[in-house]
Amino acid sequence: MQKIILELSTSELIASYNNLSKTQVTKFKDRKTAEARVSSLAIAEPKLFLNAMIKAKVRQELIDAFEKKIDSTINARKEAIRKDDLVKDQVPTPKEGKNIKPTKKVDTVPEEVVEEVETDPFKIAAKKLLKQQAEMKKQEEEAAGPEAAAIKSSKKPKKVKEVAELDNNSKAAGILWHLQNYMKQKELKGEKELTTTSTEVARIAITSIKESIKQLDILKKLGYVSIEDDTTGEGDTFYYVTLTEKGKQFILKPSDPNAPKKEKAAKLAGAAPGPRSTLAGKKIYRLTKTNPRREGSCGYKSFAVIRDGMTFEEYIEQGGRSSDLRWDVDHGFTELK
Repeated sequence: MQKIILELSTSELIASYNNLSKTQVTKFKDRKTAEARVSSLAIAEPKLFLNAMIKAKVRQELIDAFEKKIDSTINARKEAIRKDDLVKDQVPTPKEGKNIKPTKKVDTVPEEVVEEVETDPFKIAAKKLLKQQAEMKKQEEEAAGPEAAAIKSSKKPKKVKEVAELDNNSKAAGILWHLQNYMKQKELKGEKELTTTSTEVARIAITSIKESIKQLDILKKLGYVSIEDDTTGEGDTFYYVTLTEKGKQFILKPSDPNAPKKEKAAKLAGAAPGPRSTLAGKKIYRLTKTNPRREGSCGYKSFAVIRDGMTFEEYIEQGGRSSDLRWDVDHGFTELK
């Protein structure tokens, strides 16, 4: 099946996928992603996928090859069952001096039942694993005794706290801040499609994919992002993420997360003249439209807060660092007036 899927064109892959999946897509991130998702559907539901290929008007030679592959798999399974029945039907001949009872003849499996026999090795393995887990759980409960079971049943389930508004100190707010800056950079480059993926969010926010998915779900509930779930089968969760108008207008208030930096700025403003107060009162201007720093670094974050005409104190309050500002000035990315 995998070889046949590799021969499908990208448009045939997408059309076949959309005819079977609840989630409709217009394109995949890359060819490998498309092949992996289509393969999982084809293995799980081969007959349904065959119908999806026919609806998508895939080339006839590929449809015929896929149908032939399904038939050969089913026939192989039928032959294995038939051989097993023949072994069970054989009655051993009694040996002299011994009374051997003939084994009971087992009825052959009807044709319609053969069609329903599970052939997917992944599903067979999953069923075995679930059965083993159930047996282990039963053994643990028997070993613990009835008292443990009574205590377990008396425990009340924890209430899930509903998030009403975005906390500036939360991880979700940090994810949103990174998303805003990332989308601004794409817009400056002239890109029309301002959408990214959960994998890319994890990269720019320097966090795990699992954590980025968790925080994106919170942002979606609060209306800061819209999500297109492209998850299929039992694979990893995969999102296409877009900022909503509410998400674009959100401003991270630095008072709580950056309180120490705020105090430092106040001290600089009122300090006696010296090396630490040389920047106090000066205004900052960008000399480049794009952020020249490495994405995800502290310097990148500092440069992102700069607005033309803002004072050094305002820059510190917004989370910028004086060392980063000096570096930007020395390299001609900003100027002070």
